[in-house]
Amino acid sequence: MLFSCKCLNFIIETKDSIQPCEDKVKSLLSPFARAQELVVVMCESAKKKINDLVVTKVSNGWTEFSCAKCGTWVFSSQSKEADLIRTTIIVNKQCMTTKDQIDVLQSDPYYSPAFKIIVEQIPQSRQFIGDRAILHPVASSWLKDQTMEAEARINDYAKNQFAQLEELKKRVANEQLAINEAKRRSKLSEEQLAKAVSSLELEKSSSASARKRNSPVFDEDVFFMDMGGTEEASNSEESDDEPKDLPPLRNPVDQSYGHARSLPIPLPHVLEERVLNERLDRSPRTPQEIAENIRALAESVRGTTVFGELPPPRFPNKKNR
Repeated sequence: MLFSCKCLNFIIETKDSIQPCEDKVKSLLSPFARAQELVVVMCESAKKKINDLVVTKVSNGWTEFSCAKCGTWVFSSQSKEADLIRTTIIVNKQCMTTKDQIDVLQSDPYYSPAFKIIVEQIPQSRQFIGDRAILHPVASSWLKDQTMEAEARINDYAKNQFAQLEELKKRVANEQLAINEAKRRSKLSEEQLAKAVSSLELEKSSSASARKRNSPVFDEDVFFMDMGGTEEASNSEESDDEPKDLPPLRNPVDQSYGHARSLPIPLPHVLEERVLNERLDRSPRTPQEIAENIRALAESVRGTTVFGELPPPRFPNKKNR
């Protein structure tokens, strides 16, 4: 069983058996004690938090203990204070409590963590402003322990903060390295892109020059339509109302067909450029060559066959078949 005063300055543990106090024993106590509801118990332990708040009084061989803080008469014993363990004492029954009730009082806002008792706060105008050297030894010891614990927490916190700071420094350094790598890759990409564009343009230019050098020369006399010989004249004399039968386009590669000498086939632009380049390549380069060509052309006008004879028609017209 547990007994305590109102401010928890006294806490007494006893066995569960309780016996009423005899009147002859009560008569030996002080009038203040006799006014309480007294019971007899076997004490297991008796703890006092602040000795300065313990009031003792001896009456007829009995030592009475009261609390000066809350004014509670707590117990009385015939033994010395050091020999209270396993002794019979007279205790105030109104001080009976439980561990749960003690826990509730210890969670009270007025419970002092330093003195371990209930202490009401005094007004602001009367608060302590003196030197800490005059504090109670219990409070001084508690403050010393709290100071050491606070310093340990501060050191741990400082170490943790410095460790986090070092991590931030490493992270910033790694991020800066990543940014530098990205800038370097971007610069290399620009250089590679410029080289690729230059190489592509050079390749295109080389391919175009190679196609001009390797492309075959097309003679414009090859691309003619076979209009059927003298049938052109007979068709021109026919009525305009009659539909004209145009011969199909002949394949210039096939050598078994004749070719017309008057109606050229329009050449694609690429072929025109190639033919023009071929003509330019075969044109005279020097004034002497130009003069020789002019003389040869003049000779051909006079009826000579400087450039050779015209080839005969390959096929007779349809009327002569």
